[in-house]
Amino acid sequence: MGDAPPAAVCRLAAHPNPFNPCTAISFVLDRERDVALSVVDLGGRLIRSRAAGSRTAGTHRVTWDGCDAAGRKVPSGVYFARLRAGAVIESGKLVLVR
Repeated sequence: MGDAPPAAVCRLAAHPNPFNPCTAISFVLDRERDVALSVVDLGGRLIRSRAAGSRTAGTHRVTWDGCDAAGRKVPSGVYFARLRAGAVIESGKLVLVR
C-alpha cells in the first residue's frame, strides 16, 4: 500500500527555537524508515546534512550548531529542517539569532 499518510509518519520539532548557538531537532517515526534530515536556507540551498540512513520507530534527536558543512557559522536568519522519511517530506522552520 505504500507509505502511510504524512500525519502518521512523523512529528518534527526543534527546541529551542529561536536559537543560539544550537538547537535540537527531534522527530518521531511511526515505523522503521530510511530518513535524511537536512538544513536548508530560504532558497532551498543545502546548508548541512544532519542524519541519513535507516532509523527505527520512535523518537530521534539531532543537534544543529548553526554551522554549514564546512564548519562555518551561518548568519542569523530563517532556515528549514527538512526530513525525508520514505516518500514523505516534512519540514519545520528554524530561526537562528546571532
